[in-house]
Amino acid sequence: MLERLALALERGRDSLLEAIGSLWTNVEAMTAATQAVSEQRAETADDRAVLLAATAGLSSHAEALADAAPAPAERLHLLRRMLFVALAGLMGTRAEQGADPAVIIAIASEIGGLARSFPAETLDDGGITIFAGALCTTGTILRDSGRAEDALPPLNEAISTLRARAEANPTEPNTGLLFRAGATRASAYHALGRHAEAAHAIAEALTDCRRPLDG
Repeated sequence: MLERLALALERGRDSLLEAIGSLWTNVEAMTAATQAVSEQRAETADDRAVLLAATAGLSSHAEALADAAPAPAERLHLLRRMLFVALAGLMGTRAEQGADPAVIIAIASEIGGLARSFPAETLDDGGITIFAGALCTTGTILRDSGRAEDALPPLNEAISTLRARAEANPTEPNTGLLFRAGATRASAYHALGRHAEAAHAIAEALTDCRRPLDG
């Protein structure tokens, strides 16, 4: 599945949306068939009856899709959500495989663009973690490649995003990711010779880590 998404990503976002939609439809169809088979097996051991049940399940699913197809705008929204989550998984896989940093940054950029396009109130804690994690990963790669100045904007955005979520939900702040972003920002300042700002960034990162205790 991830390989198919990777190939689609190389052809552009529209191709990736199409691939996600196809996979989604196939998963739904298989779920319908599996449910029908499970129900039939509970009643009989007749393989032919089980096969007929699976066929009926697929047919019923196809009819339901035709009768209750979501509006184009709703479907696009759902596809974008699925794309957002799929890209997060793809980025992790590519990072584990040691992919070219440019590939990781390209995927992270797509994740960021999608996250910014969602209404703020619809991005839950998991979505915020994906978004901020992509930003932090981008900043880390840029810092490690000698582009410390370019690393600062994504790191700043990651920190501000995580702080805003921590203020809105103080009982479950993502202190680990927040500290990682803060420490990476501090090291970027240090690489630029801006030592006072580096020290201030470390102090802020330590303060962020005390949020649960202060709350």
